[in-house]
Amino acid sequence: MRIHRKIPLVTIGSLFVVMLFSLVLTTLNFRGNYRDAMLVGTKGVGFGLLNTVEGLLSLGLPLETLDGMEERVKTTLNENPQLRYVAILDSQGKAVYHSDLSVVGRIFDDEYNQKALAASNPLTQIYHRFDGHIYYDTSLPIKGSMNERAGVIRLGFDENLIHEKVQATVWQSILIFIVTGK
Repeated sequence: MRIHRKIPLVTIGSLFVVMLFSLVLTTLNFRGNYRDAMLVGTKGVGFGLLNTVEGLLSLGLPLETLDGMEERVKTTLNENPQLRYVAILDSQGKAVYHSDLSVVGRIFDDEYNQKALAASNPLTQIYHRFDGHIYYDTSLPIKGSMNERAGVIRLGFDENLIHEKVQATVWQSILIFIVTGK
């Protein structure tokens, strides 16, 4: 092969490698940023619910008797379609309010809930839940009227949500690469 034919092939090959490397780095960066944004949003939703719960507890009401909290948990889930569950657990790990009514009254004593109950600050962890799915779980400690530990609010979104968004972005990037490459 002559040199004048090799130069365009080397140039195109080099350009392809650089663009592929750029796509990988951009994808990894996007994945981290998207996950972080989802976690910040989840905490924001959780703090809204926490303010309501702690406000009611400051009146001396027991956690189990908060009127309308079942509806508030359901509304929180419905208004935030990225979330898969919203739960309010007492200090023993019992689900007092949950977006899945079938688990209300269940005591969660797994390692994830033990960490959530022990945390004094908001906690995010990857949660291998009893339903077989993996979630990003955000836990917010609830303080009672005497500043005691009253329980925890837990919210989670499915790990697959991030995979799906990243995959869609990669396919979009590949399509742009193909369209602009012609």
